[in-house]
Amino acid sequence: MKVGIVGVGNVGATTAFLLATSGIADEVVLVNRSLGRSYVEALDIAHAMPMMSSCVVKCGDYGDLADANVVVMACGCRRKVPIKNRLDLLGDNIHMCAEMADKISCYAPDTIMVIVTNPVDVLGKIAMEVSKFPRGRVISSGTILDSARFTTIIAEHFSVSVESVRADVFGEHGDSQVPIWSGVKICGIPVGDFAKGKGVEFSSAVKSAIGEKTKSVANEIVDGKSATYYGIAGAVFRICKAIRENSDTVLNVSTLHEDFEDAGDVFLSTPTVVGTGGAAKILPPIIDQSEREALVRSAMVISEHSELALKILD
Repeated sequence: MKVGIVGVGNVGATTAFLLATSGIADEVVLVNRSLGRSYVEALDIAHAMPMMSSCVVKCGDYGDLADANVVVMACGCRRKVPIKNRLDLLGDNIHMCAEMADKISCYAPDTIMVIVTNPVDVLGKIAMEVSKFPRGRVISSGTILDSARFTTIIAEHFSVSVESVRADVFGEHGDSQVPIWSGVKICGIPVGDFAKGKGVEFSSAVKSAIGEKTKSVANEIVDGKSATYYGIAGAVFRICKAIRENSDTVLNVSTLHEDFEDAGDVFLSTPTVVGTGGAAKILPPIIDQSEREALVRSAMVISEHSELALKILD
């Protein structure tokens, strides 16, 4: 599988390293506004290949993205203090995203675009509008990372391995995200029953604290080292793995939901089947009424900012 990565900052370089060393990608092409940066990152990663993989890693320009199975859009301004909300990055990143999407569609018209530039849900729709790609071939990383964080924090609270926990976050990759407590299971047991059996506190306050930590933990990482990149690289790895293996894996990626409640056509994360062709099918989420209402509110937040983004581009 050939993967192009546009934007070779911390996220792009880390993603390239993971895809190359894991063997998921057979070829990785790094594209960056600064050719010097993409050259040295490609050179550094290539030097790890004799010890880890046969992947070919190189730098290039948009023309070198031809025939790429996947192109990852990782360009954009990073989150920083005092910016706390990913939606605050919209003004900085929207024109860059539109420019990149146009070039990607020109040089790699059959690729699957994976958007990790924030705000990912809004920019997913912008990339789709600009590229004219069909719905399934524009995927934002969505709440894969939020779900992983949710899973990790629950595992820590109950002192179990992350492999024992099934937990999902739907909606926006941002402040309106919805932790799906009704579906959380530990060792296949509903979380409330597991808590009772193990004698672990599981009150509304605990649930609220875990939900808030899931939402805000990225700020802690940004405050401590200026950026998050390992987690999102893992999310891109999971998407690319499903595409390469045509595994029809269900992932909480963000894709276009047509006529979603009052939000209209909106990019939103819910369970989605991902395979060789991209996002093949959106599955109806199994959630309770309060979660459904929260999901609609999250969709409205994304929709409002998407409309604003389209106006900015006009």
